[in-house]
Amino acid sequence: MELDYTVQGADGKSYGPVSLEQLSDWVRQGRVRPQQQIRRTDMEYWAPAGDFEELGPLFQERVAVATAIQPGSQSVSSAESAQTASRQVKSAGAWFYWVAGLSLIQCIASFSGMGLRFFLGLAVNRWVEAAGFRTGLGSATVLTLNLLIVGAFGALGVFAQRTQSWAFIVGIVLYSADAMLLLRVQDWIGMGFHVFVLYCLARGLVCCRHSPA
Repeated sequence: MELDYTVQGADGKSYGPVSLEQLSDWVRQGRVRPQQQIRRTDMEYWAPAGDFEELGPLFQERVAVATAIQPGSQSVSSAESAQTASRQVKSAGAWFYWVAGLSLIQCIASFSGMGLRFFLGLAVNRWVEAAGFRTGLGSATVLTLNLLIVGAFGALGVFAQRTQSWAFIVGIVLYSADAMLLLRVQDWIGMGFHVFVLYCLARGLVCCRHSPA
């Protein structure tokens, strides 16, 4: 005689009787859990589904599948974290381009007599101009030196966006030294921008550890 089963649902209602084949499908679908109460036609009492020998392998199978899926989920999470870190590195590295670009405009404007100044521009460019004026260096020489400095920051930006941590370290050291020049002349607005950029560069350096090469 084929045995049938009745399942007590979470809503308090009873479902069945159903065959073992139908009940097995419910277990595979996750509709019946080990702690749910079941009564078989040869029983006069209810018992947890996990206590039935014929259902045990099905519950173990579901546990095995869930365990197998978990590492994949962690891998996806790790990949997303690495991609986020990579975007943050590129964003932080872009600050080298901003500094270099505005400093370039500042150098050209100074050479042409316009006298523009940008908060994000390099203070060392102004120092080179002042030193060149005192020592009698020609304008072309001063401009060349300043362009080399600006070019160095642009090159750091290229390597920083390639997740090269050394580029961030060198850039932080050089831009910190540049901030000290502003501190000497008490340019607090420029100093504030330097501190903000240094913070962004420091974040980029940290993200380099989690970003794929």
